[in-house]
Amino acid sequence: MFDFLDDFNETCPLLEMMANKSMKPRHWERIANVTSHKFDIESDNFLLRDIMSAPLLKFKEDIEVKNSIESKF
Repeated sequence: MFDFLDDFNETCPLLEMMANKSMKPRHWERIANVTSHKFDIESDNFLLRDIMSAPLLKFKEDIEVKNSIESKF
């Protein structure tokens, strides 16, 4: 149980970044490429569980770096 909570706490900054209104389709594409997970952001059924099913923590640093670089352009 504590591992789950620790993982969720570590995921929260990524979720906050992904919920930012400045996230563009190209950002989602980069995260999809890094994680090898498809995000159907155009779907009416796109939910938090779809994001949480991706291996975000495994690629946390890569996701943060790529999106911070992208957000500067």
